[in-house]
Amino acid sequence: MLSRLRNLHTTSGSAADASSRATSHSARNALPPQPLAVPPAKRPPSPSAPSSRYEKNELRGAQRWWRRAADAGHWLAALELARITSDSALHAKRVLLRQAARGGIGPAASVLGGMLSREGRWISSAAVLHKAAAAGDVSCLRILGVAYAELGRTGKAREVWARAAEAGSAPAAVNLGTVEAQSGRVPAALAIWESLEESSYSPVAFRCRGVAALLAGDHASALALLAKANEVTDWRSSVLLAYSHARLGSSAEAAIWIRIARRVGLGSARDGHVYLRKVVAGDWLAVVGDWQR
Repeated sequence: MLSRLRNLHTTSGSAADASSRATSHSARNALPPQPLAVPPAKRPPSPSAPSSRYEKNELRGAQRWWRRAADAGHWLAALELARITSDSALHAKRVLLRQAARGGIGPAASVLGGMLSREGRWISSAAVLHKAAAAGDVSCLRILGVAYAELGRTGKAREVWARAAEAGSAPAAVNLGTVEAQSGRVPAALAIWESLEESSYSPVAFRCRGVAALLAGDHASALALLAKANEVTDWRSSVLLAYSHARLGSSAEAAIWIRIARRVGLGSARDGHVYLRKVVAGDWLAVVGDWQR
């Protein structure tokens, strides 16, 4: 693969009380007072677990109560009933989420829209997300942008991602930068990626900036940016580091990064070579890996 790396650029995460009562009077005189035991704090239950708000013996009654309210047209009741419905009853859960989403309830729309998008049902996903997104729900805006992009409606995707990014969504900002770069507006994309330096998406943003430097022929800057991207090691950034080292004539370093890439998820040398060809050709979605959802 190293020879290909060198040539690629040219080809494209109360017991104490009981004890005290059991102790004799003489023992109490002999021993200093003992502090009361403080029970350990209970870990809060998962919000997605059906029993997180209700004890098991209360769950059935809660379901009946929320069902009556949902049937009367209360959207939040439909969302709560969906939350406490078992995942094994997936169809019933989806019906309830859809009911809540029709009322513009953002959490319901984002959950159902996300389910549909993962199944590739982009038109259905967009339909579910539209009302809550129009009301400014950031999660719905982000997922709706993905649906639009997958449907080829890049202008609409840019519009909703811009709204989500302005509201503070880092993944939407990554997507917005990707769309800008794909449209040839690389300086605008770089400004967006630079704004993500302190976010949890900084590795992706550094990778994109490194590729921009690479494509501009600035291999030294590319190497520095890709090294920052790889502080959270991933195979794409590792492959790009290998390529940068190879371009600078350091075959030994390039070989090290190819081995690291294989260790952290690169399937084969061919996969790495295909990825590099897409990067060198300016395929910005390949650089990122996929739309951030």
